Amino acid sequence: MPIFEYKGRNRQTGTPVNDKITAESEKDAVKILLDRGITPLSLKETVDKSNKNKLKTSSSAGGFFSLSNVSRKDIIIFCKQMHGLTHAGIPVNLAILKSAEMVTNSQLRKVLNEIGDKVSAGMPLAKCLSQYPNIFSGLFTKTVEAGEMSGELEETFKELSKYLDFEQQSSDRFKSAMRYPVIVMLTLIIAIVVLAVFVIPRFQMLYRSLGVTMPLPTRIILGASDFIVKEWKLITGILFCMYLSIKLYISTKKGRYVWDYLLMSIPPIGSIVYRAYMARLSRLFTIVFRSGLSLVDTLNMVASALDNSYISYHMNKIATEVSEGKTFTNSAADSKLFPPFIMQMIQVGEQTGMLEEMLAYGAEHYEREVDFDIQRLEDILTPITLVVLGAMLLVVALGVFLPMWSAIQA
Repeated sequence: MPIFEYKGRNRQTGTPVNDKITAESEKDAVKILLDRGITPLSLKETVDKSNKNKLKTSSSAGGFFSLSNVSRKDIIIFCKQMHGLTHAGIPVNLAILKSAEMVTNSQLRKVLNEIGDKVSAGMPLAKCLSQYPNIFSGLFTKTVEAGEMSGELEETFKELSKYLDFEQQSSDRFKSAMRYPVIVMLTLIIAIVVLAVFVIPRFQMLYRSLGVTMPLPTRIILGASDFIVKEWKLITGILFCMYLSIKLYISTKKGRYVWDYLLMSIPPIGSIVYRAYMARLSRLFTIVFRSGLSLVDTLNMVASALDNSYISYHMNKIATEVSEGKTFTNSAADSKLFPPFIMQMIQVGEQTGMLEEMLAYGAEHYEREVDFDIQRLEDILTPITLVVLGAMLLVVALGVFLPMWSAIQA
């Protein structure tokens, strides 16, 4: 029978407890500890070296598939199919094979057929998924494993599909909201470059032949045009060096931390990005914690699943403090990572023992807010873009035509 090492806290005295326990599975170990009045903070199975080697070999096998050929939409469809088929009472191995028949992605179909055969041979589904880490993430695999252990695999696939579906829809809506302003601004930049390089120099010759005194807007435009034409190599080099420097800085640990923080701070997009991360974090926490993992393991897994180093750093720090006996509420408050609403959900959830329910409510709240704000973002950016476009065109038009008016009046 497996032996588990755990760190916990006595619910009556609040004192930390570190010990070992024997149980059939991690789920059973958590249940035993809760029955003894101990809140598990971290729990891990002790494995000897030979077993570790076997685990490493099995988890690395089959991990040569490329993620680029399997999209998030393919995984969402797979989760929805698995939820529907298992809800209908179809065994897991047959549900996987039937899902393989319905998916349109040939690579995913091949992988699902292989997984279905292995599950039919008696291998656990989570272990099969872990052999394809480039397709199924560690979070996905661990969540499925917890669903298998708890006997709630059907609900697990439902929650995973909802979470991935929200991510996909938010990403698509955000891209849609940004598409129009980006296209307009790029078009404007191209038009200004064409005017500066090809059109304005011809007007400059005309103005000199007329002998009129050129107003300030015209002199600025002509000066900018001359600089672009004569120093275009220098401008291109500076822009390229700036791009390369920023990219290299972001590739460092500190640079990525700063960049991810700035993404959540720049108005008006930063607020939406921040709340979207809070919605993702809360939803992920609910899915993982509900599946039976300890609080510390849940926090660490959520931290590794989020693609924001700033949030991941603070989540890992919170997990470390909780493993040392500090309450989740106090650690979260000290980190200043969470907004007041989420902090209230954490505090109430920890006091009542309904942490996953409270954060699920928080996730739904921020998902609605993000959905509304993304829809509103396009309404905000469109008039701003048009005002900027009109202002720049007005400056160019005045710079070009004011000397003509002066010449006519003279």
